[in-house]
Amino acid sequence: MAGRWLPPIPCALSPKRRVSAPLLPRELRPSLRPETLNITTVFARLKEKGDLWADFWKRRQRLEQAIELLSQRMPPRTKKAP
Repeated sequence: MAGRWLPPIPCALSPKRRVSAPLLPRELRPSLRPETLNITTVFARLKEKGDLWADFWKRRQRLEQAIELLSQRMPPRTKKAP
């Protein structure tokens, strides 16, 4: 396989390999440790919390209200000098 790079198998199969997982809003806090979401723990999380995106397409929401709420919480932007 000249010209191609493949990661070593132990790296790809590492039990500490981080994974992406949706979070509940109440889980977003300073003590959140992303390294706890890994290939070893994600299956227990799915069993405990269920599929947090199961109704993703059924509960469509518009972003305008979220953007407005966020803009109210942001400090005013200062204009940069030319």
